[in-house]
Amino acid sequence: MFPRVSTRSWHWQPSASNDNSRFLRISGLSVKYVGPGDTDADAACVRTTDPAESGLFYFEVDVVNKGRDGFIGIGFVSHDFDKGRLPGWEPHTFGYHGDDGKAFHNSSSGIPYGPKFGTGDRLGVMFNRAERTIAYTKNGIYLGIAFRNVQDDVLYPAVGLRTPDEEVLANFGAVPFKADVSAMKAEAAYVIEQQIRSMPLPVDKTGGSTATLGHIIFSHLAQHGHWGSAAAVARDMLGETVAVPPSTVQDFEARLRVRGAIVGGDMDGALAAAEAFQPGALAACPHLLQRVKCQKFVELVRVRDDQAALAYGKAELGSAADLGPEQAELLSDILTLLCYEDPANSPQGTLLQPAARAALADDVDAALLKARQLPQHSPLERLYCILKAMQSELEREQHPAASLVDLDRLLGLPS
Repeated sequence: MFPRVSTRSWHWQPSASNDNSRFLRISGLSVKYVGPGDTDADAACVRTTDPAESGLFYFEVDVVNKGRDGFIGIGFVSHDFDKGRLPGWEPHTFGYHGDDGKAFHNSSSGIPYGPKFGTGDRLGVMFNRAERTIAYTKNGIYLGIAFRNVQDDVLYPAVGLRTPDEEVLANFGAVPFKADVSAMKAEAAYVIEQQIRSMPLPVDKTGGSTATLGHIIFSHLAQHGHWGSAAAVARDMLGETVAVPPSTVQDFEARLRVRGAIVGGDMDGALAAAEAFQPGALAACPHLLQRVKCQKFVELVRVRDDQAALAYGKAELGSAADLGPEQAELLSDILTLLCYEDPANSPQGTLLQPAARAALADDVDAALLKARQLPQHSPLERLYCILKAMQSELEREQHPAASLVDLDRLLGLPS
């Protein structure tokens, strides 16, 4: 969700009677200048109560009225800012001004940046904390970066007004933005992802990264039965120092028979194949064994052999009183299938969908691997899980770059 559209209810900070923000009349997210506007000493600035969120933050401001002179500044300020100065005139403040089109930071003179703006224009402000830049849009058109090397970590959206009748209205995402923020997000993400791709690979203790990568790739391919590709990696990256053991091939093919039986709806065949692969594996997991039996009941309902389903249920499934909460609920759901003329379109119809078989096959396979003391996931898959966990933790800590990266796209995985 970028640029970040906050679920907060945004507000301008209330004015105080002893500062220049008393020259501003605030109504919702509207700000109007009602001061004398004679000199720069009459300028007034207001910020939001909350700071810009991490990562990529964007908001827009409509110029409702440029007022007498259009001395309107839009940008960001720090927590403790001078309410009697336009944004950009003071340290730790950044502003783009409508009367001259200049960008201001810690200066009252500014530098040429973009076009002037006035009544009817919509200005957008983008704070990219990952790249430490601030950029603007005008009427949806990207104007480029105005400020680089922004060292302030905490900045607040702000507007400053200076002459009578100037009025602006801010939008923090409650209504659609004028600019194509998705495109700006994509560009920012591309920069971060290119930086990641250009990082050198870690070197293992033997002095090279090729062997480390080769072993990771080889083990992943071998675990998922891609024997030809695994052999190619062994040859091209590992100098034929490894090979897929025949026992690995046999184990994989045996597990594949179990999966194929479940996905094909043959629960008896699946139980027989599982027992042949690892005797007692499913008996050691009574909850999983119960699910397999329930799936056989479902398969009988699928072909509308209700009498056989009832007979099987009485003989093999037991009563809800003897089961745990989840198993009892599943038993109730599959029995309910018998009440419908068209079970597939009933509220419990998902039990008849291919996804139910696939999920059961995954869980049975995991149980067989565990019983054989084999890893359920390859090192490559575990690394992926670690990366996802690291990204989630960095996002939780509001690291500015973490939320910009689409890890699946970066790794070339299907969305």
